[in-house]
Amino acid sequence: VVWREPGTYEAQPGHEVRAWTREAAETSQRAAAAQARAKKAALRAERHDLSARAFEEEAESALEHLRRLQRDWVMQLPALRPLARYCERLADYLRQHPQDGHDPRVLRGGGLCGGLQAYADIAVRSGRLPPTGAT
Repeated sequence: VVWREPGTYEAQPGHEVRAWTREAAETSQRAAAAQARAKKAALRAERHDLSARAFEEEAESALEHLRRLQRDWVMQLPALRPLARYCERLADYLRQHPQDGHDPRVLRGGGLCGGLQAYADIAVRSGRLPPTGAT
């Protein structure tokens, strides 16, 4: 095809304008089909991404639940049970008497309970849970 001026063209010898037109139409159809396939693939990918996120959230929730169960188990070990009960009673007392939260004796007890919680958290995170009856 030879372009003569804007909007006009003529075929060179051996080339038909209709063949070029047909090829352009087929190329356009292939491009439209490829675009439709790409759109479907993008929608599928989006659905998979949403599913993956949902599974990830569910797994995180299950893991957190397991950690809570393990932490509770650590707190119920025979060697730690008296301290855990003390901390529960202290928490109950502070709920009933919030004004005593600044008392130095109460703060010392809170420090002990914080240390006990930290111990349980470290044991759970490390995966090295103490054997039953040990600390």
